[in-house]
Amino acid sequence: MRDTVFLSAFLAALALPAPTLAQPASPSTVAAPVPLYRYDDYAPYGRAFQGSFKFGQWATVPVGKSITNVLWGDPTKWQDAEVEEHAIGVHPVDGRRWVWLLAYVDQKAHRRYAIATTRAELIRNGKLEDVTPPAGMEGQPYALADFDGPFTVRVWGTIIQDPKVCAIRATPVPTDIKEDGCIQKKRRRWFWQHTITPIAAVQNPCWTGPGGKDRPALLQEEVWWDSHGGWSRGTGNLDASGNPTGEGLKYEGMQTIAKGAGFAWTGANGNCLYSAYEAPPVAPAKPIE
Repeated sequence: MRDTVFLSAFLAALALPAPTLAQPASPSTVAAPVPLYRYDDYAPYGRAFQGSFKFGQWATVPVGKSITNVLWGDPTKWQDAEVEEHAIGVHPVDGRRWVWLLAYVDQKAHRRYAIATTRAELIRNGKLEDVTPPAGMEGQPYALADFDGPFTVRVWGTIIQDPKVCAIRATPVPTDIKEDGCIQKKRRRWFWQHTITPIAAVQNPCWTGPGGKDRPALLQEEVWWDSHGGWSRGTGNLDASGNPTGEGLKYEGMQTIAKGAGFAWTGANGNCLYSAYEAPPVAPAKPIE
């Protein structure tokens, strides 16, 4: 979940074509151990689902075999909801199943802003692993899809302008324009980190849907930085060039994702989920002409 105020400004300025996930690695002849946790047991990927929470609404909209759009916004202005394009696929470097964040979609402008990863790290069991995807692959590793305990993912990357916007420009972009997105060296830079911690039971006193108010959940704590808006949902150290080092981070944003209910089960500033239910699929936004 990204800060929606930040996203509105973020999407208004900048984004790439449809995603191509890496092909799965060759299957191992040794059976893999059964994971204790599966991310999609908590986040309702692959299902048309909708949730109403204290500060707005979210929905999941399957748009392909492995891709699910996750929408966040004001239910009275749902046509302007922020869209995150998620997918589950095998990482071409480490061979594990990952949740990927591929792009942001601006429904109002009908534009898709793809994510490019420059560096990605996984921290778990006190060890740091380099999980940077191959150059040219779209998206960022977002979370382990199968895991046995807490883990942290931190990623550095850029945002790519919607290619249709770049294609219709009549003249070259002036050299003094910053963060254009059509030029690789002028893409908006970002840094993001989150920590996922499984919790046996989290109570949500706001819940009015079926089932109990106490559910197994994933605690997600996150922080975000970008070269346009600076820090959001937390703070951290910057190097001499003004880029995040990945050190000295302080989380100020959190939510829990409950098994069988979904996002925003509980959250910062007293946020909580009122209800969540199966919903009719919503057609994805058309690309710009």
